[in-house]
Amino acid sequence: MKKRIGALILALALCLPLVTVSAADTVYFTSMNDSLMGLSDSTMPYWSGGYLYVPASSFNGRDINVYYSRSADKQTLILYSGKRALSFDLGQDETYDSYGNIYAERAQLRGGTPYVPVARVASFFDLTYTNTKVDHGYLVRVRDNHAMLDDREFIEAAGALMDSRYNEYKKAGTPSTPVVPEPPAQDPAPNQTGEDDPGAVGNRLYLCFYVTDVPSAEQLASVLGANQALATFYIQESLLPSAGDLARRLTASGFSVGLAADGSNGAEEALERLREGNELLFRACGMKTRLALVPGASAQTVERLGGEGFLVLQSRVEYTSLTSSARASTLQRRIGSRGGNVTVYLGSQATAAGLGAFLSLARGQEDRLLAMTETT
Repeated sequence: MKKRIGALILALALCLPLVTVSAADTVYFTSMNDSLMGLSDSTMPYWSGGYLYVPASSFNGRDINVYYSRSADKQTLILYSGKRALSFDLGQDETYDSYGNIYAERAQLRGGTPYVPVARVASFFDLTYTNTKVDHGYLVRVRDNHAMLDDREFIEAAGALMDSRYNEYKKAGTPSTPVVPEPPAQDPAPNQTGEDDPGAVGNRLYLCFYVTDVPSAEQLASVLGANQALATFYIQESLLPSAGDLARRLTASGFSVGLAADGSNGAEEALERLREGNELLFRACGMKTRLALVPGASAQTVERLGGEGFLVLQSRVEYTSLTSSARASTLQRRIGSRGGNVTVYLGSQATAAGLGAFLSLARGQEDRLLAMTETT
């Protein structure tokens, strides 16, 4: 059966015209089980704020047993399978399931097309998804237990078809670099300074960590995941060659990833470090980031980096000793009940015990723990 499916994919590829490729730009292919979807800018996966997004319409019930529908007013997207349903409310900025659970991840609109975070969808419906390096870019593949081919077999079988789809895409003259969109108007994203929203219940907290040690960061990510909380991890640029697994885990779990570089030697050196870090990050997990932490940077350096497209962290609350339940209480008192966006910089010394205690307090205050997004 596997050989038959592979032969069918190859036969389809041979039926398509060949076009000479003029540039080796990076694109994202999409596959549902053993079906390779079309390739276009209007349906191409992209990264935003550490989340990998795919079109909601990819879940068509034909290739994978998850169906997509949209409410009459187009404000609510629903993915469902059997009695399970996952709803994304664009108007109310909420994501919830049929059991009453609420999730931090949100849907986005890109050029009018609704996109959903694939990690959350896969987790909820017991699917598997992978983001694998292939010729011309990456393959985002979502699978259930009905897939006949594993990833290696599928990539081998669909290689010629991906080449042909890519050639057609290039022939059409479409820009081949996926664009990270601005969040939709009905899905306001946090800004770096954390402006208040007096009408909100609880705080929207954006915890930010400086990663100088991989095992410690993994422990913090585990504590956050166990509490269904998100955060942003700024990975030290020099650590990236050995932090590829960590970067992949963080992005796959819905956390945001930023880069950290020393800013005390001026803008040019910091900029070079950030660009090198982005190249390493792209090799590790197929994404780049504009989120930056630049300790020791002057105001002029921050301004220069901003002009180059980086969003330098400017924390509303700084607390770099979250190591115990007592210190968690101190941090909670500092934050208070502002009812808005609060960016909290926790540095590199936070411990799993201190973070766990703080998350418990935050739940009691009805605070939401979210990941920073790339906004300008």
